Parts: sequence; structure tokens; C-alpha cells
Amino acid sequence: NRVGDAAALEATRSELAERVREEVELLGGEAHRVFLGGCSQGCVTALDLYLREASRFGLGGFVGSLGFLPSDGLGFSGASAALEALAADAEQAQRPVWLQCALEDEEVPWPLVQRSLRRAKGRLPGLSVHQLPGFGHDIAEKEVELLNNFLTTYASDAYFEHDVQPEDVEDDEDWDWYYDDIGEDIGEDIGR
Repeated sequence: NRVGDAAALEATRSELAERVREEVELLGGEAHRVFLGGCSQGCVTALDLYLREASRFGLGGFVGSLGFLPSDGLGFSGASAALEALAADAEQAQRPVWLQCALEDEEVPWPLVQRSLRRAKGRLPGLSVHQLPGFGHDIAEKEVELLNNFLTTYASDAYFEHDVQPEDVEDDEDWDWYYDDIGEDIGEDIGR
């Protein structure tokens, strides 16, 4: 759970920051509509990016699973200062940062998560930690629940723009409109 290659981390940070900038541009500067998130290594990487870029862009929030709060001590150079800056930004510190953690996870152990969160305790009013007792590193259905709850709460205007609710979906054919909409963006073969 430490960064092995600082140069790779910096390249990833740079690439992801550019992607965020592009998304903000696509939304006409409405950065509050851009949310970051991920699972496991992707959670930590996205949370590192959120700490560094949330105030600069005015991002909407963060939702992730099976990660921890990155810090300089864990190899994420500059993450500790980024947390300080985020905490000092009263408006941005209020934005939602949801982190879901499996208490029996051997890949991202709960004690590591607890230690990492101490620096943020009481400093990020938007921080919400969701604990999953009895779960290890595989939390598929719980991750879907968390993401659904987060998006419904904070991004409902963009979520299911076709007014389709998950309980209305009976089979894959009900999602044809979705695949048609995103097909151009990610290619026709998306593994349905």
C-alpha cells in the first residue's frame, strides 16, 4: 500500500488532471458537476487527485471504495499539503467525500485506513466513511449500492437522464438506449 514508482505516480497525476480539465471544459466550466471516484488502487489514485485538484477546479465531490487517504508518508508526495489546502477551503471541504471500507479487507486493511483518516478528522465536514463489517476486498454489490446512493444524492440531474430507474430494468434489452448513447464515446463493442 505504498507507492512503488514516484515517476509513474507523477505521470498518472498529470494525465488524470488533464482528463478532469477536459471534463470541466465539456461541462462549460461547471466543475461542481464533475465527481471523482474509484475502487482499490483506483480509489486511492482518484482521492489523491481530488485532494490536489478539488479546490482549483471546484469539483463536486468524491466517492470511492476500498482505499485510504493518501499522504506523503505513504509515498504520495504532496498529498499531505494538498489535504491541508483542501481543509482550508471552507466551501470545498463541505463537498461530499464518501469512502467505503471493508473491515476484513486484507489488501487495504482497516487499521491502515483508520490511520490515514486521522489527519482529516474534524477537518473535512463532507467526509463520510462507510464501514462494511464481514466483507473483504470483494464488495461488488455494496459498491454499486454506495455509488447509486451517492449519485442519487449529489448528481441526480445527470443520473438516469432517460428517467429509467434500476428497478425498472428487466433485462439487457432495456439498456439499448444507454449502449447507443455511449457507443460513440467508447466504441461499439462494449462487452454487453
